[in-house]
Amino acid sequence: MYADGDIDYFIITAANRLWICRSFLVLFKKTFLLNSKKYFCVNYFVDENNLEIHDQNMFTAIEISYLIPVYNEAIISQLKEKNSWTKDYFPNFHHPFNFPLKTNSIKGSKIIEIILQDSFADKLDLWLMKKTFKRWENKFKHFNKEKFELTMRTNRGVSKHHPQDFQNRVLADLKERMLKLEI
Repeated sequence: MYADGDIDYFIITAANRLWICRSFLVLFKKTFLLNSKKYFCVNYFVDENNLEIHDQNMFTAIEISYLIPVYNEAIISQLKEKNSWTKDYFPNFHHPFNFPLKTNSIKGSKIIEIILQDSFADKLDLWLMKKTFKRWENKFKHFNKEKFELTMRTNRGVSKHHPQDFQNRVLADLKERMLKLEI
């Protein structure tokens, strides 16, 4: 791992529970990890109804292809199916890691799931999304509309938090290197 590297978590939630999950994880990170960005980056969430990734490019194909699943093999398989376009970039790709997935449920998760099954949880999820969107809108008002949508995507089924715009920097660098090869 690079000295300045980190671990990015790609999290898939139940429908209409993305913003509750994201908020809990951000709170955990700020409280118990002292807001460390080094080992715990919760920057991409989708819910089970939004598995097809909107940004279909080399960068995202690498991210999806190299995901190391740690839980729920069935939903990971669905994610890979919905994003079969990654095979256009890597037709012969085989994941280099073969980790056994955790199959038993996380302690306490069933209780939390039962608590979050009602309409109050739906309203809470929507409220958290709106609060987060307003905060990001104020914090990143220097972004134009297109950059904000790409780097800070915010809707009921997707949360993308990439304010450093790493994707575009990597894609621009790749394009520049490819142009140099053509010369």
